[in-house]
Amino acid sequence: MPMTTASAKLLEPVMHLAQHYRLAPARILEAASLSQSDYSKPGVRFPTQRYADVLNLLVEASNNPHIALSLAEATQPRMLGSIGFLMSTSATLGKAYQTLIDYLPLLMEGAVLQMEPVSDGVLLTLELNHPQLQPVEYLLGCLINWSRWLTGQQIPACCVRFAFPEPQDIQPYQRFFAAEVESNALRNQLLLPSDYLSLACLEANEEMHQLHLEFADSLLSKMNQQGALIAQTRNLIRRQLNEGGGTVRRDEVAETLGMSLRTLQRKLGILGTSFQDVYDVTRRDVALQLIQRGQMSFGEIAFQLGFSNQSAFQKAFKRWMGVAPSLYRQQVNPISLVVPDALLPDHITEQVLNVSDISEETIDQRLSSINDFSLSLLEWAALLGECFDLQSLSEITHNPVARLAIHLWPVEQQGLIQQVKSSADDVGRYRFNHPDILARIIQRLNKQQREDKHRTMGERLLNVLQDNPITSDSLPLVETCLHHLNALALKPSDPLFEQVTGLNLRASELAEALHKFKKSANYLSYLIECNEKEECFASSSKRESLLSHQAHLWFRAGEIDKAQVCLNKLKEANTLPALAQRALLLAQIHQQQNNPEEALSLLMQALADIDQPLPSTAKTQLPYLLTQLDAISVRFNGEALQRLAVEVAPDELFRLSLLEQILLMATQSGQPLLAACAAGRMTQLSLEQGRSSLTPFAFISYAWVASWVCGDYPLARLFAAQGVQLANRYGGLNHPSGGDPDEAALHAMLLYASRVQHWLAPLDEIRHHVEKLALLARENQFPTVLQECNLLHYQLRLLGAESLETIGVDRDNASSAALSGILDLPAYLLGHKAPSEPDTLEYQNGWQAMSHVIAALLLDQQCYWNTFYLWEGRVENEMSGYFSVSELLFCTAMMRLIQGHQNNGLGPRRKLEVEQILSRFELWRAESPDNFSFHYSLLVAENARLQGDSPTLAFEEAILMAEKQEGLFHKALAYERYGDYLHVAQQRRLARFCTEEALTLYRDWGASEKVKQLEYKRVLLAE
Repeated sequence: MPMTTASAKLLEPVMHLAQHYRLAPARILEAASLSQSDYSKPGVRFPTQRYADVLNLLVEASNNPHIALSLAEATQPRMLGSIGFLMSTSATLGKAYQTLIDYLPLLMEGAVLQMEPVSDGVLLTLELNHPQLQPVEYLLGCLINWSRWLTGQQIPACCVRFAFPEPQDIQPYQRFFAAEVESNALRNQLLLPSDYLSLACLEANEEMHQLHLEFADSLLSKMNQQGALIAQTRNLIRRQLNEGGGTVRRDEVAETLGMSLRTLQRKLGILGTSFQDVYDVTRRDVALQLIQRGQMSFGEIAFQLGFSNQSAFQKAFKRWMGVAPSLYRQQVNPISLVVPDALLPDHITEQVLNVSDISEETIDQRLSSINDFSLSLLEWAALLGECFDLQSLSEITHNPVARLAIHLWPVEQQGLIQQVKSSADDVGRYRFNHPDILARIIQRLNKQQREDKHRTMGERLLNVLQDNPITSDSLPLVETCLHHLNALALKPSDPLFEQVTGLNLRASELAEALHKFKKSANYLSYLIECNEKEECFASSSKRESLLSHQAHLWFRAGEIDKAQVCLNKLKEANTLPALAQRALLLAQIHQQQNNPEEALSLLMQALADIDQPLPSTAKTQLPYLLTQLDAISVRFNGEALQRLAVEVAPDELFRLSLLEQILLMATQSGQPLLAACAAGRMTQLSLEQGRSSLTPFAFISYAWVASWVCGDYPLARLFAAQGVQLANRYGGLNHPSGGDPDEAALHAMLLYASRVQHWLAPLDEIRHHVEKLALLARENQFPTVLQECNLLHYQLRLLGAESLETIGVDRDNASSAALSGILDLPAYLLGHKAPSEPDTLEYQNGWQAMSHVIAALLLDQQCYWNTFYLWEGRVENEMSGYFSVSELLFCTAMMRLIQGHQNNGLGPRRKLEVEQILSRFELWRAESPDNFSFHYSLLVAENARLQGDSPTLAFEEAILMAEKQEGLFHKALAYERYGDYLHVAQQRRLARFCTEEALTLYRDWGASEKVKQLEYKRVLLAE
């Protein structure tokens, strides 16, 4: 048998009390079989049997045989760690004791505490594997003493019983417990008045209690002791019972314990019990507590405990306690009887149908035993669904609720239905005891009877709906109404036909607005099938529009196969909207299936079929872009914007949608020139045809083209300002009407934040913009926008003042390869990940490239630098316009200049590359000094140093510019590089100062690997 252990937390109050008797802590630890080093470790435990030795040592030192009682008085619950916090944050004293019962193995294995309501109070019974007087005295003393710490009130004990011989002097026990003390009892027990258990705990906190519960559960799992598994299982069962609903989900209990149900059953079997036994004991304990409180009827208790009906509960209770529950309630709490239960005899014989009894014959026998009126009610109820309420049944049958309740009583007694009460307001609600009962009742009706009842119910609900506007709040009523009306085979000549088809369309709209896409698609299915069957579509375009929209809904619901079925029906479509919508959705499906090339090709072909194709090669794309730039520059002015039509024609909107997706997919595929061509075409269409929800995206896209591709920053500013203004009007970040944001508008604002805004605003402003955008995307379930926002968010965090350690913790949970690539940077600088060997290093994506390049620059990993120069073009194609691209180019330029210092100059090719990058940063600095002055100044300093000119002013300018930003990386790098120059220039004192500053900043950033390198350099400077 494995050795039981106790928490070393039990020794802390002993240590405090021992000081008064000059008892050395070492002796206490020796008695507990612990060393000082063991005792200092968190979570340490010692053999439970040695606790009696510890207490006996305290008895000897104090010369007080009852010192365990004094120790109990000095012990506060929180002194005992996790279990103390669990008790303190419980809602009531009774729940605190229940928590102690469930988690007592954390404190002392081999100790079992039980709580049982009895006629004159609540009885707490303590059992130990190796009972000895001192531990029992201490634990019973704690139970009475802790009430004062937990509730602020001292509870008087009614009686205390010890299973030990009578002591020579009983008075110390009587004084301590202030109650009758019995010796030679069968068990160690403490009897308390039951009323006190409802006292609120002073530090009750449900949120903190749940946190401590999770921690305690993890501790129990780690202990892997017999009592732990049983206690955890009981606690999880009790939680589910207390949540209501009347069911205990065994699989969920097992999953919470970190194992399969079969494994849990096997482990409980090894412990000599089973899940059913633990479940039965727990239900008994909860039943006794609920009866003791006197606040629930027996029917409610039966439901909460998961019994199929009240009769089953009464039988189980009599098996547990030997008496009926009503008699037990009179014995333990005769005052708090609930009147409805008092009027019910104990011998009620509900005939609950067991699963094995379910058959048509059995159900028919039960149905034949009830009267015609009750059977009629049951038929109406069956058409309401698995659950129904008396109010709905009353409205349909025009009978008072009271009469219905009377006539459903015999149905309930036959075990066909049962009452459901999951909340105090949930009155008069029933459910069928088995799906087969519901199915059999409906099956007994003939087709005409079913249709008549469905029509009656549907028409009455339709009348209710017609009296009020149909909004999202009325969707449940709409769904119930359509449940009946859609069961009818309506013809166009039927007066209900138009109303029902219109209601299905409205239900689809409401469900879609609530992001219930599957439900929305199903309502359209009825509409499409009904119109196709009766050949009553007004036009083929109406059918195509519904099919396109249904395909979109199935796609949003994740039902790709069903979306494909709808799209296959559109193969013969020849209208522009149908062709465009089909191509757009097929492209989305290809993209989701990781076929971006196929998606882009399909969109390009669709555009060519309905409009002029876009140029497909770089040779034709550049002239096309220049022609566009000339045309757009002429048209784009304030007067032209005022003349824009308020809304674009529908056909043009589909062209814009195709171009938008081509732009996005071309960007993702690393074809920036094609993306720029699509942006230009979108902008031209918007200027020619009028505004639409895609105009903001078109204008902001062209702001990107003007800034990154054409270098026309004044034009970029104009387009960006107009695009942001229109995006907010259509539902971007600052929607003037306060309505829900539009997805296209959010895409436009995302493009602005990622590829344009850093030319126009400081990074802090961009950070705020991205956070707001991410919040809207999360609230409105736009996953693509949210994913891109996350990438930008992490990019900005790395360039800020936040610790790499804090940022890097998210790496293991990265949701995409791009995010994982970004988080490679903290992994490298923290030493958590080593880069690949130079000959095996492969380009994966632009974000990964940025992390590699920055890390290689800071860690002076020159073996990679030549490879990274080759990556520049790939990154620019993939991420053209992103701030990360400028950061990568800055780093690679720094690499070239550092290599130039080492090689006493740059070759012609490298020199030209540096000059080109430097000229770009000069231009960017002019447009956005807040974001690019540091980069430009540091590159100028390093270049001056290489040319043999004085770089001092440029270095100091770079440090000044970096100090104006909150980012740690740039500041540290500026000081480091200036320190390196000063060291070479023999200005050692200033060099040490700059190196120390860089070290401090790198430490604050958390770049531990860089700190190690720089500390070595500092040592050299100190010599």
